[in-house]
Amino acid sequence: MHGGARYQNQLTAWLAVKMLAERPAAPILPRGKLTYLAAESGEAVDDVLAGTDQGNFAFVQAKRRLSLSTREGSDLEGVVNQAVRQIAAAVEPDRRPWSKTLNPNLDRLLLVTSSDSPATIKTHLRNALQRIGNLHPEQTVLDAAKNRGEEDALADLLTLVDREWTKVTCSAPAAEEQKLFLKLFDVEVLDPDDGEIHE
Repeated sequence: MHGGARYQNQLTAWLAVKMLAERPAAPILPRGKLTYLAAESGEAVDDVLAGTDQGNFAFVQAKRRLSLSTREGSDLEGVVNQAVRQIAAAVEPDRRPWSKTLNPNLDRLLLVTSSDSPATIKTHLRNALQRIGNLHPEQTVLDAAKNRGEEDALADLLTLVDREWTKVTCSAPAAEEQKLFLKLFDVEVLDPDDGEIHE
């Protein structure tokens, strides 16, 4: 089995065990009991869709290893494009409870990767993104970075967000749309392979 597909399957199995045990699925969904799980969900962010009894949803893209790159055709560009399309997707809550305007206090657009990814992704970008929600409304998103590595990682992500947002919506994102993306989007590290910490 291809490494990427194996990682996606392992992540889905890890979530299924959490659901069967009626346990929170932190770090994927830190609050609530996991009650819904779909692989290859058909959503824009399609690897895994997970939901809780509290109405929280996580749209997950699983990549065992990827690099921080702004080049056209990179894996990270694909992840960002899918996340933008998920934000822009039709709102149809009567048909599917997760087809709604995404709420950063409830919902997550997740890149889940393993410890095999470089520090630019699993440490610098992850740390900066996790501070976005605590910024004062008048701060810029780059204030979430606390060192040069985090600044560079966040700047690269913003380059991708601007480019992919423009592709998907035919207009550049406003500052509030950038901030919405960064509040919804997050990176989590999960190692569910044989002998690894989350096996």
